Amino acid sequence: MKKETKSGNMQKAMEEVTKRLTVKIDGKEYPCYFTMGAALTFKNITGRDTTEMSNGLSDFAVYLYACSQSACRREIKEFPFEDVQDFADHIDGEELARLSELLLTDDEEKKRSRF
Repeated sequence: MKKETKSGNMQKAMEEVTKRLTVKIDGKEYPCYFTMGAALTFKNITGRDTTEMSNGLSDFAVYLYACSQSACRREIKEFPFEDVQDFADHIDGEELARLSELLLTDDEEKKRSRF
């Protein structure tokens, strides 16, 4: 039996980022969606494929960085962050909460939290 390394929440996040989202940093919005370039960037940084992502925040940060950097390259938009650490340092708690809610909370959890 093959061991699954990706949680349901991380799978949901990956599926959501295939849609065209934005990451808000310091008052600016950056496109953030999955491309093949994002998969290569994730592998270059972590040494693992995106299918091997863990449920940890560090993989989440690298994945968001890779998706946003690649989307900006594709759309010929400025991406001023030197590396994943610089990118992560600029994501504040409010934006992290928004992204977590958007990407990691399943529809059933959202429905239950409304009542």
